[in-house]
Amino acid sequence: LVSRRPAAVADLVYWRDTRKSTFVFTSLMVALLCLLHFSIVSVLSYISLGVLAITISLRVYSKVLHAIHRGEGANPFQAQLDADLGLSKEQLERLTERVVFYTTSGTRSIQRLFLVDDLVESI
Repeated sequence: LVSRRPAAVADLVYWRDTRKSTFVFTSLMVALLCLLHFSIVSVLSYISLGVLAITISLRVYSKVLHAIHRGEGANPFQAQLDADLGLSKEQLERLTERVVFYTTSGTRSIQRLFLVDDLVESI
C-alpha cells in the first residue's frame, strides 16, 4: 500500500488518466481560489454544508421511494455507518511511533535551523 501511493501521485501528475487528473487538479484549483477570497473556516463550513445537503437529499429520496413502494427504504449510507473505524492496538502503536518520530525530527531540524547550528543551512 505504501509503495502504491507514489505511483498514484505520478499517474496524476503525468496525466495518465485524464479524467482523474482533471478532477483532482480542478478541485485543487477551485479550493485554492476559494481560499484566496474566503477564510478557511468559511470554505470548510460551506463544503460541510454542501456534503450535508447532498446526504440528506439522498436519504429523503430513499425514504420517498420506500413510501411509494419503489424502493426498500434502507439507509443508502448503511455500509459506511456499519464500517469499523477503530484502530487495533498494533496500528495505534505504529501510528504513535510515527507521530513521535516525525515530531522529534521536525523539532530537531527547527532547533538546528533557528539556533544556527550550521550557518549556511540556516541562511
